[in-house]
Amino acid sequence: MGQTVRSPVTGAEVHGIPDLGLLTAEVDAAVIQLEDPTTPVGNRDYTRGAHDALAWVCGYSDQLP
Repeated sequence: MGQTVRSPVTGAEVHGIPDLGLLTAEVDAAVIQLEDPTTPVGNRDYTRGAHDALAWVCGYSDQLP
């Protein structure tokens, strides 16, 4: 997330280093997308990867992505 101007899941505009609130919002958005049965398989794989990485960065998971 610090390398682009858009966040990975929601596409929200990012200015500077993202704070925990934005990172947590991205984790939450990923969970919602993963629970949606209409999410295409390719998007689901990307979203799962983003979720796992963000959850680790935020300290919600001890498992390295």
